[in-house]
Amino acid sequence: MARQLRFAGTDSKVDGCPALHTDEGTGEVIVQGTPVTDPEDLAQLQHFGPDDAAVVVPRELLVNWAPKEMERVPELVDRATFRRLFETFKHTAWRFETRRGYASDRED
Repeated sequence: MARQLRFAGTDSKVDGCPALHTDEGTGEVIVQGTPVTDPEDLAQLQHFGPDDAAVVVPRELLVNWAPKEMERVPELVDRATFRRLFETFKHTAWRFETRRGYASDRED
């Protein structure tokens, strides 16, 4: 079934790209912009899945047209989802925690 999209806005002065649309059924936002295709740029994106697509839009587009909440709406996750966050965690504090001291503690 096709989404029911509502045009939210554009900062385009000539063409119809970039633009934002809102899915009336789910509240999700669809971003329309120029695709990022450079492999070096794509390699820098975190959590970028094989089926994901990245687009470039001016910051002003999001500032002017993206939905805004008056208060932060926290999203609670169940224990299984929380546990999965640590299965693919890539950074570690191991080196930091195994040091004998810190440069700020030394008197030079």
